[in-house]
Amino acid sequence: MTHHDENLCTIYEQYWLHARHQENQRLWYTNVYAILVSGLVVFMSYKEEWYLPALVVGFSILGFFLCHSVRIPFLRYSRYTDVILWNEWNIGDKYARFIRKPPGKKRSRTFKIAMVKAFGFLRFRGMSELKDKVTNVSLMFHTFYIIMATVFTAWTAYLLWGCSWKLVVVPTLVFIVMWVVYNFWFGLLEEQVRDEMARKVDWDKIQRSS
Repeated sequence: MTHHDENLCTIYEQYWLHARHQENQRLWYTNVYAILVSGLVVFMSYKEEWYLPALVVGFSILGFFLCHSVRIPFLRYSRYTDVILWNEWNIGDKYARFIRKPPGKKRSRTFKIAMVKAFGFLRFRGMSELKDKVTNVSLMFHTFYIIMATVFTAWTAYLLWGCSWKLVVVPTLVFIVMWVVYNFWFGLLEEQVRDEMARKVDWDKIQRSS
């Protein structure tokens, strides 16, 4: 192994370590969130004040955005490993986990595509698609925070207004807004990162060497 290959191995390893660090950060954020929410729930069993579940809503929204803040670095670091596999070692066809599609097949960023992405969970095209959705860790974490924010918004609305129409409308609005933010804003930002990293692969060089 040459000195150049040793350096590449070190860089490759460091990229994966940084990617795993982002995942660990997300897990620790969620652990802290669970401790805070557990304490507030215990406190709420003794004192029913509207601001206590409202605090949980605030923590849930904060956790929602923190998950996204570590998602983008994870995408960059993990895709850089695939760039090394393709550009430096030319073994991406066997071992690359993320960058697989050849150039020239860029997906459109139209409103129609964004709508399909946002409400794609309503469509079912087989067990493979279901498996992708179930095993999407980022989707699981974001969905958890969306559900928690929705549930405790309903609790806050109940303590403020009782059994009224607001008990249904306000939590529903919170759910819709957070779901749209995740699928439209977060989704498009993530796709931009994926496309940016895929463009770093020198496909012309790979085709000439193959």
